[in-house]
Amino acid sequence: MHTDTFHIADLPEAHRHLLYRWMASSGARGLPLLDDFQHGATLDSSKNFVFTEIHDGPGGLDFELMYIGPNVRAFTSPKLEGKRLSNMPGKGPGSQLWAAYEALFRKACPLYVSLPYVGPLPGYVSTQELFLPLGDGKSSHPRYALALVALDPKMPAGSRTVQEIMSCSTGPVQGV
Repeated sequence: MHTDTFHIADLPEAHRHLLYRWMASSGARGLPLLDDFQHGATLDSSKNFVFTEIHDGPGGLDFELMYIGPNVRAFTSPKLEGKRLSNMPGKGPGSQLWAAYEALFRKACPLYVSLPYVGPLPGYVSTQELFLPLGDGKSSHPRYALALVALDPKMPAGSRTVQEIMSCSTGPVQGV
């Protein structure tokens, strides 16, 4: 499940902090740039980041996992960095992960994502992820995706209720 409408107050603190930083970095120039997130204030959370390069070329859309933070690597399959989703069983076109990245590319706005957890750690049923689009300054489509990932032992994937406060289609955050 992924959505571009969510109640900011329902986000975990780390997700809220990163979203506020993304919002402060976006503006008249459009999407925040990768450079906006390569400074100290974000590095504390980088252990839980997944950084993805978005490829949109003659071969079609694809998503390459460029960096997986050590905390995320601890609960995922080994050696995913440098691989494209289209080449990974269960993660290519038609998968929930692919659908979330494709929605991020098409909408160019933050997404809150809940995915089933199928990794090696017992007791967890889903991940809660904040996907943020980052630009390259040349295109209106995102060139990169930054995801902040957390394991969620409390509820099955897709069961979170979301309330609309922020939506890319309606403009700035309201009621914060």
